[in-house]
Amino acid sequence: MSQSVDHAYASPQVSDLGKQPGDLLRPTSVRFRIIALSMGMSLVLYLDRFALAPITTTICTDLSISKETFGWGNFAFFLAYALLQVPAGALADRFGARRMLALYVVAWSLATIALGFVYGSLSLILLRIVMGAMQAGAYPAAGGYLKRWTSPTARAKANSLVAAGGRIGALLAFLTTAWVALQFQQRLGFEQGWRGALAIFGCLGLIWAVGFWWYFRDQPAEHRGCNAAELAVIGSDSPPAVSAPLAVVAVLSNWNVWILSLSGFLTNVGWIFLTAWLPTYLLDNYSEQLKALFPGQAGAAGFKDVLAGMLTAVTACAAIAGGVSGGIAADFFRRRFGPIWGRRVPGLLAGGISAVMYVACHFVSDVRLFMLLTLLIAYTIDFGLGSLWATYQDIGGRHVGSVLGFANMWGNLGAALCGWFYGRLADQDNWPLVFTISAIALFTMSASWLLVNPTRTLESPVPEPLAK
Repeated sequence: MSQSVDHAYASPQVSDLGKQPGDLLRPTSVRFRIIALSMGMSLVLYLDRFALAPITTTICTDLSISKETFGWGNFAFFLAYALLQVPAGALADRFGARRMLALYVVAWSLATIALGFVYGSLSLILLRIVMGAMQAGAYPAAGGYLKRWTSPTARAKANSLVAAGGRIGALLAFLTTAWVALQFQQRLGFEQGWRGALAIFGCLGLIWAVGFWWYFRDQPAEHRGCNAAELAVIGSDSPPAVSAPLAVVAVLSNWNVWILSLSGFLTNVGWIFLTAWLPTYLLDNYSEQLKALFPGQAGAAGFKDVLAGMLTAVTACAAIAGGVSGGIAADFFRRRFGPIWGRRVPGLLAGGISAVMYVACHFVSDVRLFMLLTLLIAYTIDFGLGSLWATYQDIGGRHVGSVLGFANMWGNLGAALCGWFYGRLADQDNWPLVFTISAIALFTMSASWLLVNPTRTLESPVPEPLAK
């Protein structure tokens, strides 16, 4: 780190002037608010992304399209999301997350509002492409600035909290979309109430973007609320952003980048069922059992959509718990076992346990037992996310946004492929094949973590000693 940057980290800020010496010894808490803001972004991102999932059957009916055609919308979203990860991450590295992330959120929020005006498959798919393209830069940008705003031993927990924000957004999407649509229908007379729900969700993102632009700064030293003590807590391992171009050869020749890309691809193959197709599966396979569980509401208009969304929301709760506990555990494992095995253990557990649960899905016929299995899958998949993100940051050096974008690109190609293919299998009622594909993918993901070495960074291609 240059001398000027060291001085910035060591010197009292303008906001420190006039304070008592004892106040300067206590770190301020801006870094926690930055993490909270990031959780809010993640919440809005997932709320808008999965708002369509609980009302898939209703939308297909209203637009007169098949589930496979709707699946093409999922494919279009995740393909655009995947292919633009690298350029969107590079733009955040180049121009700063404050500028680019605010732009991304505004753009996808407007696209969410526009989804409420679609009347055919073409406009649906085109707007899903816009949403995917604009959401592509969100996590690469957040991953880049979280490295600058957190210390190495707090990094996995911070990342898991941001991931938990996304799961909260998914929870709200599953829990409220059909209900809000029902309120528009029953109280305001909208024949297709889901259109009003999408408008409300899009406006929430616009509000977040205004708050983010006002409060956030790309570097801790630039924030008036950070005192010297907080900068010291964050530590010199969190360098400021640089505008140097991405070292393409270094990325493509780094074994860790490819292993993590494979891990992300396989994780999303197993994860996309929970977030995009679980409500449809419940309605297709357990409709009678759901009626038996709630006999008084079985005939209410729109109630099946609400119920399927509520049950899916329970899996989002499990994912939140898994993400937070996994981040805490990942930081503990790193302190206990060192940088290599400390990062590997959460990934090994996440893939192995969730794969076993998918195998078990073949053998259950009771909706309550099936939901228990999905809870365990959601929990264990997210248990490994904190370690995955922290490993991106470990190896990325000055190019965290671009590295995270490259690996996340491959991860979302898995979501794109299966977001469509699972829809085709749904039309064929071939759900067992969905479970088989998911189990194989997660078993392989677990094994891939045995090859990850976080000490081999882009700047230092030669691995550090394993004992360090």
